[in-house]
Amino acid sequence: MGWQGLVYVGGHRAGYDSARVLLEQVIEQGVESASLVAHGIHWLCIKSPDGMIYHLVDPAGQQRLYYSATRIGSSYLALLKVEGIGLADFDSESIIEFMNLGRLGANQTHTSKIRVLGADERLVIGSHAGAALQQRNLPRLDLVDDSSPELFFTRFADSLRGKRVSVDLTGGLDSRLIAGMLASQGLDFDTGLSGGSHYSEFDCAAQVSERLGRKFVRYDHSLDHLEEDLRLSIGRCGGVTDVVASHRPARMHEQRSQQGYEVIVGGVGGELYNDYTLMQDLPFGSGKRANLERFFDLRLAPLQLPSRFLSSDLAADQKGFRARLLNRLEGYRSHSAIDTYITIFYRHRIGPAAAAQASASLRRGLIHLMPLLDFSLVSQGRHLDSSDRWMSGWHRQLIHRHAPELVGIPSTSGLAAYPGRIGALRDALGYASYTVQRGVRKLEQRALKRRYRQESPDHQDLYLCLRQTGVALKAFDRLSELGVLHPELSFDALPDVWLGRVVTLGLIDEALTS
Repeated sequence: MGWQGLVYVGGHRAGYDSARVLLEQVIEQGVESASLVAHGIHWLCIKSPDGMIYHLVDPAGQQRLYYSATRIGSSYLALLKVEGIGLADFDSESIIEFMNLGRLGANQTHTSKIRVLGADERLVIGSHAGAALQQRNLPRLDLVDDSSPELFFTRFADSLRGKRVSVDLTGGLDSRLIAGMLASQGLDFDTGLSGGSHYSEFDCAAQVSERLGRKFVRYDHSLDHLEEDLRLSIGRCGGVTDVVASHRPARMHEQRSQQGYEVIVGGVGGELYNDYTLMQDLPFGSGKRANLERFFDLRLAPLQLPSRFLSSDLAADQKGFRARLLNRLEGYRSHSAIDTYITIFYRHRIGPAAAAQASASLRRGLIHLMPLLDFSLVSQGRHLDSSDRWMSGWHRQLIHRHAPELVGIPSTSGLAAYPGRIGALRDALGYASYTVQRGVRKLEQRALKRRYRQESPDHQDLYLCLRQTGVALKAFDRLSELGVLHPELSFDALPDVWLGRVVTLGLIDEALTS
C-alpha cells in the first residue's frame, strides 16, 4: 500500500501506522469488502498478490484524482495534455456550468473523457484486464456515526501533533469553533487570515487568537504579481475552479508554504451544521420534500449568466441550463428536505470547490485539511435537530463547553455564544439584525439581477487590476475566437463575476498549447 497526502485512522498515528491498520483490514476482509475509512486527504494505492492495483481517495473526496480510459493521475492539466484534449474539445454543457457557477459539481471535469474519482468509487487496474470502475464499500452518509464531535477533534488534534500547523481564522463561528476545539486539546498552532487593507474581520480574528494564546498572522492580498500568480494557480488546480475568485487564498497558502507550515486547517463547511439549509424555506419551514427550484435560485446559482454574452449555439444551451441541472439534482433527493439540501451542498457545491483548493495545496507541499467536511463529522451533522441548527446552536454549545474564553466576542453574524437563556436572547437580537440585512441584500440581488453585495476580503482593485493585464484580454479574445463568447460582445461589457471564469478557461488553453 502506498499513499499521497495525509492518512490517519482514529486512535493511530497519521501516516505509516494508520496505513498499516488499513492494510490489515484489506488482508482480513479483502479489498472489495473493506471500507478503508480513514481521515485526512489522501490517495491510496493498493497492489494485491494477483497483480491488481486499486486506487481510492479519502472518504470525503478531498483528494482530486483524475482518470481517463487509459491513465490516472493527480494533475488534471497533465492528463488533458497527454490525452490531446484542448479547450476546443471541451463539452458545451461543462462550459455552460463552469461559466455559471465558477466550478463543476460532483465528479465532472470540462470533458466527459476525463472524470474525477469519487469518494465512493475505486479504480481497478489489472495487468491484462485493463481498468474498471467499481463501487466502494463506504458506510452511507446518512447513518449515524457513533463518535462525538469531542472525540473527533481529539483524534484530529492527535494526528497533527509534531507538525507546524496554521489554522484559518475569520470573524465567523466556523473557524472559531475549530480553533477553540484544537486549543482545548493543547495543540500548538498559529492562526492566519488574508484580505485587503479594508477588511473588517482582521480585528475580530486577532482578538480570538489572542484569547486562545496563539500567534495571529495577517496576510495582505497583494496584486503585485497577479498574472504570474494566476498562471501558477492554473498549474496547481488545473482550472477546475475560478482562479481569479480564489487568488487571495491561493496567495496566502503560497506564503504559508514559504514560511515552513506543513498543515493548513480551514473552516469550510459550517453550513452543514447551521441553519443555512433551513433559511431558504422560510416562512414555510423545511418539510419532507425539498424545494430544489428555490434552493437552486438562492444557493447554487442566484445570478445566472445572461445568454446574450454567449455565441448563438451556447446561448441556446444556456436557456435550458437551469432545467437540466435541476433534473440532475433530483438524484440527490432523500427522506427529508434538510437531508437533500445537505447532500447537494456537500456533493455538488462546497465539496468539489474545497477539494480543488485542498488538492492545489498538496501541489504546494501543504496538507490542507477541512475538518467540517470530514466524512464522519458530516454523518453526525446530518442528524442535528433544527433547534441545534438555528443560530448556529451546535457551534455555540461546543464553544460554551470547550472554549469558554471565546464567549462574548461577536461574530460577523452577530452571534457571541453567550451562555444560558439570557445569553441566547442576546445572541438572537444580534442574529436577527444580521439576518434581516442579509435578506434585504438577497432580495435586491434577485430583483435587480446584481451580484450579492457583501464585504469581500479580496483586494478592492482585484478586477480593475485584472482588466489591465494582458492575460485577461488574451483569454477574452481566445474564447471569442473559439465560439464561446458572442462575437459582438466587448471586453468592457463583460461583468467581473464572469470575467474570472473566462480568464480561467483562457489560461487552461494557454497551458495546454504552450
